[in-house]
Amino acid sequence: MVFSGKRRRRAARLAGSALVFFLLWTSFLFPATVRADGPPSEPTAEVEVTADALNIREAPTTNARIVGVLYRGQKVTVDDLTPEGQTIDGVSTWYHVAGRGWISGAYTRVIRGWPVVEVTADVLNVRSGPGTGYAILGQLRRGERVEVVHLVRGSPYNWYRTVYRGKVAYIAAEYTRPASVWPLPVSYRTITSTWGTRIDPIDGQEKFHDGIDIAAPSGTPVYAFRAGTVAYAGWNGGYGLYVRIDHGDGVTSFYGHLSRVDVQVGQRVSLGQTLGLSGNTGRSTGPHLHFGTWVSGRSVDPLTLVSRP
Repeated sequence: MVFSGKRRRRAARLAGSALVFFLLWTSFLFPATVRADGPPSEPTAEVEVTADALNIREAPTTNARIVGVLYRGQKVTVDDLTPEGQTIDGVSTWYHVAGRGWISGAYTRVIRGWPVVEVTADVLNVRSGPGTGYAILGQLRRGERVEVVHLVRGSPYNWYRTVYRGKVAYIAAEYTRPASVWPLPVSYRTITSTWGTRIDPIDGQEKFHDGIDIAAPSGTPVYAFRAGTVAYAGWNGGYGLYVRIDHGDGVTSFYGHLSRVDVQVGQRVSLGQTLGLSGNTGRSTGPHLHFGTWVSGRSVDPLTLVSRP
């Protein structure tokens, strides 16, 4: 069959429309999961040496070659450990010191534990190995939290190693995010001003609002929404008394208009740790918490990183 030029153009337009409809429909049926705070990172913990001297070895066994020594009080970052329930040479836990080798966990104490992630999918399969071909051991539901100790990179998914019902297990990292908590007691959940462009309540001008305002009476405990390190604590202009936390991987959070600050710069804070008390300091029209988040140097809506209770 031979089409005229006009009919060919009409057929091409119809085919293009059909393709657009198909792509939109499939994106609705199979929505992509996007981590608002970037790709998954290697889980790490921090331990302190409790022995006078602790050998670093090439492999997690006392027969492996010694490649270095740590001394009492030294603190090191570890990025892996031997699987749950596996004892080697009488040692139940061996830690891998990032870029160096293995040490016996029997002569250390944990000063920063392994990270906790929360599930972002409605249902997430827990598997016996790092891949979709491995057996399903069970399932986790949206919002459930697990501790993860190692990242196995792959395609199309990266896999976190964890422990599920006493067994070594793996979950797809793309369907998780770092565990987070609401920055105030859950009874204080009313947002009086959202993130984004708004009319400034003081001067009446249209301005960008780099966080959310949550109503709370002065003196309400303010919590770290994720674990991290205090990058700033003190007075900060219009924000009044203010705390900023560096959570790693380019994510920071800040808490403004506080009445009291209970942390100091350089301090490690855990998930949900009290940072201070809410208040009405700085450029404020009433008691509340100004809560903001930044990812890779740009302001993002905090509600993309933490769920409102």
